[in-house]
Amino acid sequence: MNSTMPEVRRAGVGALSPPAPGPDGLGAVLPQAPDAAMVRRLLISLIRAEARRGRNQILPEAAFTGDPRIDEEGLGFDSLARLDLIGAVRDFFDLSRTGIEDYVYVEPTLQGWIDRIMQHFDLLAARSETAQAVFRTSGSTGTPKPIPHPWPKLMREAASMARDQGLVPAPGGAVIGLVPAHHLFGCLFTALLPELAGAALRDLTAAPPASALRTAQPGDLIIATPHLWAHLGAAGAFPPGLRGVSSGAPMPDALWHSLLAAGLEDLTEVYGASETGGIGLRRAPGAAFTLLPFLSRSADDGISDGPAPLPLQDRLRWTGPVRFVIEGRLDQALQVGGVNVRLGHVKSVLEAEPGVEALALRLGGDRLKAFVVCAADAEAGLEARLRARAEAGLDAPARPQHYRFGRALPLTREGKARDWD
Repeated sequence: MNSTMPEVRRAGVGALSPPAPGPDGLGAVLPQAPDAAMVRRLLISLIRAEARRGRNQILPEAAFTGDPRIDEEGLGFDSLARLDLIGAVRDFFDLSRTGIEDYVYVEPTLQGWIDRIMQHFDLLAARSETAQAVFRTSGSTGTPKPIPHPWPKLMREAASMARDQGLVPAPGGAVIGLVPAHHLFGCLFTALLPELAGAALRDLTAAPPASALRTAQPGDLIIATPHLWAHLGAAGAFPPGLRGVSSGAPMPDALWHSLLAAGLEDLTEVYGASETGGIGLRRAPGAAFTLLPFLSRSADDGISDGPAPLPLQDRLRWTGPVRFVIEGRLDQALQVGGVNVRLGHVKSVLEAEPGVEALALRLGGDRLKAFVVCAADAEAGLEARLRARAEAGLDAPARPQHYRFGRALPLTREGKARDWD
């Protein structure tokens, strides 16, 4: 295969290079697609995820010094693992639209991959097409789904978080990233925002969460999920002058109070989802969320981004024109054998069984499966009692066929629900 392509003149995409700085340091015109530094951060995150998934290896920051090779001699990817990685990169950057993944395949180094992805953006710009990223839902209730987001929308949100909400490090401080950049929250706050705001990034996704406290300096901004914040809170007192941003799951009020008591200067919680992006934020435990300025409350008490309604995952109660509280998840349903099964109802039936502390449901093949966390005083025979309760209280498609028991629900490092065998 010929590994060369004709040069494409950089036009239209706003130049894909950082915009001219404006008075707020964020630029008067936002780029329409990531620049090379952003792409590098996103690629490193995807590479780390594939190394962890494929061979349970954690690639440290030092592995990406300079221009490493993406093969067995470099980052450790053999020919088959490299194909899987290219597939993940293709899907995230939507490379099939230009066919550029064929040229990524023959590039041996990280910088070569960056260059080809930048060419992908140039080719789309030359065709007056909008580049997009494709994220995947966590699959907390079913099979993960691809969720495309146009890059201009993501740039707008990251810039708004920095410019309108002030979620940037203090002068001289850095963004400390504990969440993967190829997830939506991490993309906004660790791949895009630092570059748009001219701030340094310390990527600690390959390090224990407590390392953030050992390396933090006054003025730093820590980006983490509630699960990771709990680890940080357990590591001891916070150095002075640290602020934080949390998203990815609800922040418990008790944890929020404990973080402030441990010395965290302030914390902002961002509410949103993979399907919608950020929706609102709050700066104190128990407070209502404030709608982000580029969104609006719709006539049916939903939320719209311009003319497009957002697919909300939760019930909202409005306390003012732009303020709302979350009143629980909407009752999600899965198709099991052609029948809609409401997972919330299944959980409520099974969690009523004495000895069940927590329970997760997923599709396992064509039927439901359940992961059960048992209370410390749970009696023997819990599975038999759960099956009897399901038989008595649930229709056949809603009855889990497989049960697994453990001490805690399966979670990723960031605290997201994950599948189990």
